[in-house]
Amino acid sequence: MKKILNILKNRYVLVALFMITWLGFFDRYNFIKRWQDNRDMRRVEQESEYYKKQIAEIRKKSAEFDRNKESMERFARERYYMKKDKEDVYIIEDEKPQIKDDK
Repeated sequence: MKKILNILKNRYVLVALFMITWLGFFDRYNFIKRWQDNRDMRRVEQESEYYKKQIAEIRKKSAEFDRNKESMERFARERYYMKKDKEDVYIIEDEKPQIKDDK
């Protein structure tokens, strides 16, 4: 027990403990902040991978549209409800069942 007290009375140990405490919890870039930043960076990297895949798919579709005009016309008709002159377009949507709350 005396050894521990003598070690804690040493000014270098006290300064080191103070610095570890300060840098660990009170500093601008403390351990908690660094952990949160690393978590956010992993999330952003995952989002980046997702968007890279989306861009690759869009480029693939774009290349397909350049090669095949019929697929471009089909996409425009389905997605943007475009039509030719003297043509009528009817949009039929399925009815979704309504959820009833029993309150």
